[in-house]
Amino acid sequence: MSGGTGAVNDCLLPTGNPSPRLEGRRGACTAFRWERVRVREYQSLPESVPRARRDARHVLGQWGLSAIAADAELALSELLSNAVRASAALPSRPDVRVRLLADPGQLILEVFDRADGTPKMKSPALDELSGRGLATVAALAHRWDWTRHQDGKIVWCDFWL
Repeated sequence: MSGGTGAVNDCLLPTGNPSPRLEGRRGACTAFRWERVRVREYQSLPESVPRARRDARHVLGQWGLSAIAADAELALSELLSNAVRASAALPSRPDVRVRLLADPGQLILEVFDRADGTPKMKSPALDELSGRGLATVAALAHRWDWTRHQDGKIVWCDFWL
């Protein structure tokens, strides 16, 4: 993973309640710096998902967030699996990007892909093998959402620490 500290150039949470980091500062998304930022590009292949989980576990350990690493890894794998599946259907099979942001009160996981689809929580039948990813993310994280972003979309979730 590359990164370090850096300014957030776009509003991560454009809808709903502001994050704890932005409380009382709505609209000031570019005016602060996250203490920790990691960004990594992955190929739109299923084998990228376990690689991203390992990378996240390592980074979260370095950041002193091992206590939430298991939940964050599972949420990340669900978001990334969806992005890989959506990107694999595109002609050029573009890469997907994962961004982790943390400060003392919050961890945000973002997954960017170039697909047009709209993330929707499903209610699969008991015998269906898939369709529970976003419900899993919703159960693990404080909240999740998505937003259009230039040439794709970002699906994110956050954990309040």
